Amino acid sequence: MRKIIFVLLAGMTLFIPGSLYARTYSIVNVSNTVDPGFPSPTPTPHRPQMPAFHPILVNINEDSGDLCILFNQSAEDVNITIKYNGVTIDEDNLSVLNGQCIIYNMNSYEEGLYTLSIESEGNIMSQYEISIYGTGDY
Repeated sequence: MRKIIFVLLAGMTLFIPGSLYARTYSIVNVSNTVDPGFPSPTPTPHRPQMPAFHPILVNINEDSGDLCILFNQSAEDVNITIKYNGVTIDEDNLSVLNGQCIIYNMNSYEEGLYTLSIESEGNIMSQYEISIYGTGDY
């Protein structure tokens, strides 16, 4: 009888949903916006530099799994695609305003490597790789 109860309890742990496990999220920009064959100018040491302007900022909350895509300029016909192993998981086609933040909750996604692509008028504006892994604290 003890063996049966032990086997049942052990089997039930296999059916705990993955969303209850602790997870780690990371994001890496893989956009290739700079032509490596084009020589970059070297500024003089005393020339003040303007801060870089990024039309899109992407961040992921490592605790909640909320992916925030912040647009720093208005754009028409923006296509946001999240793919896993080449299969489209989420896709939105929308117009965005300056300062608008689009949020995706990735907490329900399976562990693995995802590709986030942000396109406008057929041109890739930004592309990212998002990694989701379990931390083993379960």
